[in-house]
Amino acid sequence: MLNDLATSYAGLPDQAARAVNFCMFAAAGLLGAMSRRNNVSITRTQYFVRLSLLGFAIALSGVAYVFTMPAIEHNLYWVITVYPLLFAMVAGFVLGRLSVARALDIGGQKQLAILGFIPVLNLYLLLKSGRTRPGIIRSGSASLLSGGKGVMIGLAIIMLGAYTSFNFKTSAFTIDDQQQLSAKLGKIANDLQPMLPITTGETVDLVMIKAARNELQRTYIVYDPAFAFTADSHDQIAAYLCSDPKIALLVNAGAVFVENYVTSQKHINTFRVSRTDCSH
Repeated sequence: MLNDLATSYAGLPDQAARAVNFCMFAAAGLLGAMSRRNNVSITRTQYFVRLSLLGFAIALSGVAYVFTMPAIEHNLYWVITVYPLLFAMVAGFVLGRLSVARALDIGGQKQLAILGFIPVLNLYLLLKSGRTRPGIIRSGSASLLSGGKGVMIGLAIIMLGAYTSFNFKTSAFTIDDQQQLSAKLGKIANDLQPMLPITTGETVDLVMIKAARNELQRTYIVYDPAFAFTADSHDQIAAYLCSDPKIALLVNAGAVFVENYVTSQKHINTFRVSRTDCSH
C-alpha cells in the first residue's frame, strides 16, 4: 500500500510535486517560527553562515539518490519518496527558527520571519543591519564566524554544497547501481517472456523482449500494411512511457527503452526513450 501511494505521488506533474513539497516546507517553517519563544537574536553574518550550513545539509541529503534502485529491489520505494518530504519539513522548521532570530535583530518583530520564505524579499533579512533593542539579546559568536571571516566561511560552505550537490546528481549511480539496474531490467524481461505475444493495440503485438545492460529492448509486430509513423511519433511514445511512474523511475536511473517496430517482412522504425525524454 505504501509503495502504491509512493508511486502515485511520483506520478504527479512536476509542478504539483513541487507545490506539495513547498507546502510541507512552509508549514514546518511556521511551526518552527511559532515554537521559538526566546528573544535571542542573531546578526546578519551569523544568519548567513547558518543558512550556508542548512544549504550544505540539503546538498548532502542528495545521497539518497544512491539508494533508489536498492529501495526498489527491496520493495521500499516509499522510503525514498517520503525521505525528501521529511527533510523539507526539517529544513523548513530550522529556517523558521533562524528567520525569527534574525527578524528580532533587525526590527524586534517576529512576523518579519515570513520574509525568509519569500524569494528576493529574503535578502532583506540577510542584508539589513541589526540594532540593539530593549529586551532583545544578541547571540554570542566566535570571532571566526563574525564579520568578514564569517562571510568567507559562509561562501566556502556554499561552494562546497554546490560541488557536493552536483557530484551526487552526476555520480549517484555507481557501477554497482548500474549492475542492479541491469538486473532489474533482466527480471522484467524474464517475467514478461512467458506471456508473449501480448496484444498492445488493434493491429500491434509485443512479440519479443530482452534486456541488455541498461537497455530494455522490445519488438512489436505490426499487422496493418498501411501503418505509418508520423514526425511526432517519438515524442508520443516517450510521453506514454514516461507517464508510467515505474518506467520513468527506471529511465531516470539510466535505463533506455528501445522500441522496435517490424512487419512480417521488414523493419519499420526504432525509438529510443532515455533520461532526457522523461525530464521534460
